[in-house]
Amino acid sequence: MNSQNELLKQQLIEAISCQNLQEIQKILTLAQLKDETIILKEALVQVEYANFVWFLQEYVGKESYQQAVKDVSTSMTQKLFSWRFQARG
Repeated sequence: MNSQNELLKQQLIEAISCQNLQEIQKILTLAQLKDETIILKEALVQVEYANFVWFLQEYVGKESYQQAVKDVSTSMTQKLFSWRFQARG
């Protein structure tokens, strides 16, 4: 990652940690389109979980986020059962 993208990543981490959507949008506008996904991916793995969830809900919308969580949960459950995992309860 070049030095400008590294700086943008650090700024993005700070903006997400402060839950500053306006600053996030400004930073992402400065990133070149091809680098935006890389910067986002690297920044999101470094923020606290609550800020990660907040960002995703704001960035993709709460309904899309909830659907994604549901889809991942269903997929993981199916994968566990395909491995013969048995729930105990």
